[in-house]
This record gives sequence, C-alpha cells and structure tokens, in this order.
Amino acid sequence: MKRFLWFLLIIACIFGCNRSAQDAGSSSSIDYQQAKQFSDEFAIDFLHKNKQKMIAKLDPSVTQNMSQSQIDSVFDTMLSMAGTPIEITYKSSEEGYKINVGGKKPLRKFWYAVKTTKYPKGYYLFVEVVPNGKSLASTGFFLAKFPMGAPPELQ
Repeated sequence: MKRFLWFLLIIACIFGCNRSAQDAGSSSSIDYQQAKQFSDEFAIDFLHKNKQKMIAKLDPSVTQNMSQSQIDSVFDTMLSMAGTPIEITYKSSEEGYKINVGGKKPLRKFWYAVKTTKYPKGYYLFVEVVPNGKSLASTGFFLAKFPMGAPPELQ
C-alpha cells in the first residue's frame, strides 16, 4: 500500500499541478477566498477523521475511479504512517492547472503543516481544489513528508 501512496503522490506532483511560463502571469479562475474556505473545511474534516464529509467533497473524477474502500484504505494508510492528526496550520497556496483525461482545469493547491500523535512536525497536508460546475471539489489530498527538509514556504 505504501508503494501505491507514493505512486499517487508522484503522479499528483508531476502531472497534477502544471504551471508553465505562459500561465505564470495569469490568475486561476478559482476565487482564492472560496477555494481557501473549501480547503480549510476539507482540512478540518481530515483533522476530525470525517471520511464521509471528505468523500462528499471529492471531485467525481476521483470517486468514479476509486471505490469507497480504496479511498478509506488510502486515508487509513496515511494515518498509520504519520499518526492521528491533532493540529493543522495553514502554510501556503499555489495555483496552476490540473491536467487529466478530462482535460485541463484551473487548480489551487493549499498546504497545511500537520502535527500528529507520532510526529510533532514534519508532515504536510495538501488539498487540491478545482471547479466542479458551480461549486468546488478536491481532486486530491495527501500527507507529504520531505526527507531533505520542507521548502521555505512551508516552514
């Protein structure tokens, strides 16, 4: 299962958020405040281990390709690896585009420092937010660890 999680993280990082030089000057069509509120609510659901609310916030592209038991398994593996989250603190955001089979969507990715029962620091939750019709949805979330040290914007 750890290999699967690392695979998902690598795919998300490589293909999920693409910001080319051409896009660098343009802004995402997702309102920052709305996306931040959505992401904060998702992070609070993660903190309280409310899987049902988190699943309800996932983009159909995720829920149509993964069963609830697969999503539960990813969540449970993250918790067994890092420990139960006890505190989450917003750190930074990025904007770019989510590219998948369905095409290219504007994306905002929010990063949070996570204190867990196993680790007082060193883990970071990211939440990807994309438009979903007239509302917002998450195309991915993950607890990441940076073995060589977190980037300055996350410290």
